[in-house]
Amino acid sequence: MGMRLNNKQKWELAYLLIPGVAVIAFVTFYPAIYSIWVSFHETNYANIGDFNGIDNYIRFFTDPNSIQSIVVSLIYVIGTVGFAVPIGYGFAILLKSGGSYVQKIYRSILLIPWIISQVVVALLWKWFLDGSYGPFVYFLGLNGIESINFFGTKFALGTLIFTNVWRAFPFVMVMMLAALQTVPEELYESATIDGANALQIFSKITFQYTISTLLITVIMITLEAFNMVTLINTLTAGGPLAKTETLALSVYKDAFQNWELGNASTTGVLILFFNIVFSLGYIALLRREDS
Repeated sequence: MGMRLNNKQKWELAYLLIPGVAVIAFVTFYPAIYSIWVSFHETNYANIGDFNGIDNYIRFFTDPNSIQSIVVSLIYVIGTVGFAVPIGYGFAILLKSGGSYVQKIYRSILLIPWIISQVVVALLWKWFLDGSYGPFVYFLGLNGIESINFFGTKFALGTLIFTNVWRAFPFVMVMMLAALQTVPEELYESATIDGANALQIFSKITFQYTISTLLITVIMITLEAFNMVTLINTLTAGGPLAKTETLALSVYKDAFQNWELGNASTTGVLILFFNIVFSLGYIALLRREDS
C-alpha cells in the first residue's frame, strides 16, 4: 500500500516540480506561441512588422511549391513508416526466435544505423550511391548495367526514403523485440498443440500482445520523419527542383537561409497542426485497441 502525502508534503513536492515544469513549458510552449503570433504579421528579415491577418496562410496555400512540400512530406512519412515498421518488426521476430546469444550479437550489429548520426548516414549513402564515383554504380557498371542517377528527379525521393528506412528500422526492431519478450511462451505452446499455423499464431497472439507498442513506435517514427531536417538537408538539400523538399526543410531554409520569418512561422504552425493530427489519430487507435 502506497504512502499517503499530507498537504504540506504535497506543496513541497509541487515546489520541487515547478522549476522543471517551467523550463519545459518555456522551451516547448513559448516557441510555438511565438511562431503562431509571428505567422499573422509581416516580417522583414528578423523584424516583425504590422499585423496582416491570414495573408501568410493565403500565400502559402496558393504557392505551388508549398503544396508540393506537403505532398513530399506525406510521401516521405508514409514511405518511411510503411517500410521501416514491417522490416523492424520482422527482424525483431527473427531475433526473438534465435535465442539470447544471437540476440546480443545481431542486435548490436543491426543497431549501428540507428546510433550513427544523421549527417554521417546521409554522407555515407551520398558517397555510396554517387553516379560518378560511388561503389554501387561502379558495381552496376561491372555487370553491364547502365549507370543510375539516384539523386536525379526520378529517384531522389525514393533514395531519401530508403536512406531513412535503413536508419530507422533498428529502432522499431528494438522496441518490438522488447514487446515480444513480454508475450507468455505458454500461449505459443498451447496454440501449437491446438494445431494453429504460423499466421494464426502471429495474428491472434503475437500481434495482439504487441499492438500497443507498435502504435507507440509508429507515432515516434512518424513525428521524427515529419520533423526531420538534418538527414534531408545533408543528402539532397531538398533538390533537385524541390523534389525532396519537405515542410520541415522549407522552414529551415526560410528561417535561416532566406530570412523570411513570416513564411517560416506559417509553415511551422502547419507542421504543428499535422503533428497534432497524427498524434491524436494514433492515440485514438491506441485507446480503441486497449479497450
